[in-house]
Amino acid sequence: MVFIIQILDEIEKLLNSGEDYFIIKSKLAELWSKLYLKEKRENIRNQLMENYDLIERITELEQQPFYFIEQQPLLLKPNTINLNDYKNQKLTEEEIKLFLETMIYDVRMNLKGGRSEQNFLNAPLTSYCMFAKDYLLRNYYSYFDGLNICGINIPYLLPSVFGHYIVIVNFESFDGYKTYLLDPTYRQFCLLSLCNKNRIYHYDLSTAPGYFVKDEKVIKALLKDGYLEINEHNCKIYCDSFVLAKNSFDNKKIILESGISGEEYVKSLMRLEPIKK
Repeated sequence: MVFIIQILDEIEKLLNSGEDYFIIKSKLAELWSKLYLKEKRENIRNQLMENYDLIERITELEQQPFYFIEQQPLLLKPNTINLNDYKNQKLTEEEIKLFLETMIYDVRMNLKGGRSEQNFLNAPLTSYCMFAKDYLLRNYYSYFDGLNICGINIPYLLPSVFGHYIVIVNFESFDGYKTYLLDPTYRQFCLLSLCNKNRIYHYDLSTAPGYFVKDEKVIKALLKDGYLEINEHNCKIYCDSFVLAKNSFDNKKIILESGISGEEYVKSLMRLEPIKK
């Protein structure tokens, strides 16, 4: 019994230590294997079950996603508006913001489904980008004239992954046209377990785009709000993360410069020509 108490005490201290995630995982695996071998030899299952609350915490830690860039999505219902009142109209900055917030909240609630709010806020939504894109186009196409909302596929890392889907929307404001990139599932590229430069040296693995982000403020805004205004700086940060991840995988070493300007990325996202009414 002394052994089990010592091991569980070590684990509890580890869980409360605030250590680096990878150190915790490594030490936890070592302690967990000691418990497993002890249980196999001496049948200490009863003692383990007496400490069930602690074991639940261990399991929760092992399953909980940790993020290289940490920012939970905003899941706050915006002010209720009748979007038909804004259909193909010139909008103020505040009206555009409200329109975007309504779209993102709507798609997030659809992606949330039956999960608790906390589970959803922790979820990386891996591989949900196509569902988000289809939902936004299906439910909001009618509020634009067709040319002003479109889905785009960003070529991703590996041949086995088809791409990452986003939505581009274009509003006419009183100061001219303003275009936004909608990506409510980028968080899947910020998982700490994937944003690890050593992954690049393993067969068929790639370090995730979040590792290559050069301005976390831009990406944290995207993770929180679900959208970014398309400008040269934002596009350079966002698109570079994908390009550098792919280049690093192709070259089997970390590449930190793409040689592509923000202006080029903007033109690419705008399909090389302005979106017109």
